Amino acid sequence: MTDQQRADTIASLGNHSIYTPNLDRLVARGVSFVNAYSQTPVCVAARYAVRTGRDPLLTRVFSNGQVPPAVDQAEQMTDRCGSYLGQTMQGLGYRSFGIGKFHSQPWDEDLGYDVHLRSEEILADPQRRAGDAYGAHIAEHAPAYDFIEGLHGERTEMYYMPQMSPMPAEHTVEGWAADRAVEQ
Repeated sequence: MTDQQRADTIASLGNHSIYTPNLDRLVARGVSFVNAYSQTPVCVAARYAVRTGRDPLLTRVFSNGQVPPAVDQAEQMTDRCGSYLGQTMQGLGYRSFGIGKFHSQPWDEDLGYDVHLRSEEILADPQRRAGDAYGAHIAEHAPAYDFIEGLHGERTEMYYMPQMSPMPAEHTVEGWAADRAVEQ
């Protein structure tokens, strides 16, 4: 599931100027909400709306973490909003697996998944990246490529320019996430 992804970024949903075979297969096998709108244009707040099924007025998450969380933010949110999506699915007997960019900082609480592997792309010192499974993968298996993802420092202007990645596919965040999903 993605949040804040426009329908016109997928070929099979009408954009014939792009090539998206993997997303097209997901569209063919799943459900597409092509006329759905995000509760908020801010990613952390939007992701909490998806996780809780509640709007930002109830979650009280309105920004991308520039405002420090309130004391006991996680517990208060559960009291206000109920279980997170992962916890709800567990309660229904499903095994829940969350992988990818959750972008929930600074509210970095347990989101209720049986397996939770993060790839956060936080531009900060290594201590702020604690718990980032993809960052650990790059540090261990492909340290020469650390600069591409900007894992521990500032991104150069090259990060924002379209280009082919020199990184081997198995070490890209997409390849890493796909491999971890298959392992589950």
